Amino acid sequence: MVKINYFATANNVLAQLKEGKFQIPEYSRLNYLANQLLLKGKKEKLMIEEEIKDKITLYLHQINNALKFLNDMNGRILIADEVGLGKTIEAAIILKELIAREDIKKILILCPSALTTQWEEELSEKFGLQFEINRSVHHWSSYNKIIASIDTAKRSKHIQEITAIRWDLLIIDEAHRLKNSSTIGYKALQNIKADNRIFLTATPIQNNLMELFNIIDLMK
Repeated sequence: MVKINYFATANNVLAQLKEGKFQIPEYSRLNYLANQLLLKGKKEKLMIEEEIKDKITLYLHQINNALKFLNDMNGRILIADEVGLGKTIEAAIILKELIAREDIKKILILCPSALTTQWEEELSEKFGLQFEINRSVHHWSSYNKIIASIDTAKRSKHIQEITAIRWDLLIIDEAHRLKNSSTIGYKALQNIKADNRIFLTATPIQNNLMELFNIIDLMK
């Protein structure tokens, strides 16, 4: 009897292919269904921990926030840690976990202009994810993974392109800049369609209740 490994690693699969070993279609179908079942229900561990542990130090609060997003937040989370606690890393962990679990493709990250390069470098070096920094109206539908400044995105010629796309994930860094619902930026970005949203802010306590409501409402 041939022993079938339904949860083979990528390396095992590649080794079997090189040796010309193939499962019959029925086994492949069962393998697929078994792995789909693994992805259902409550997530108690991140799938990507082994992959990224050599490049970054994972802290418990970062893992807990990622698991909370996956299990309890219905695709929405406002990460409001103090400065220096690694909000960018937390968002990137969730991002990479969503790619691993749900194969999300269309991802938009909006941040202050001065942070676009930092986001691009950290995602590339620490998570192996390649993003395009977009400054051209012609590129919004040309790339699946895009980083742009909030100021660029809110311009009328850009926001028309952005809102025409259904994004799998929207990340907004320094979301407290959008606390005023009467601004051009707020009104423009509230029309973005995204199945998952991650907002980052270090200053929620300094906002009054209406400003905090506006941020949550934009996220929701």
